[in-house]
Amino acid sequence: MTLSRIWAGLVGIVGLLSILTAFQHWFDLNSIELQRGIVGNSVAGKANIRADVGGIFLAIGIFMLLASWKRSAHWALATLLLILSALTGRLLSLS
Repeated sequence: MTLSRIWAGLVGIVGLLSILTAFQHWFDLNSIELQRGIVGNSVAGKANIRADVGGIFLAIGIFMLLASWKRSAHWALATLLLILSALTGRLLSLS
């Protein structure tokens, strides 16, 4: 399956935005605390934010850029699986 040129462009833009979000989680934790209410109270907590949250945004961004570059719906579906796994964790935390 291939993505059209328009979809590939949109996926690429979202991929770049996701990578920028990952960098924000890595290098600007103060703004994350204010915007999202995620607080790293210790070195381990800050490492958790950088690794887990920043890492998933980076993986999503890379997969979306691969989907855009190759115009591959398979990479887009891999991205969707990452997003669904994060949403599953959110739903579990609500119960």
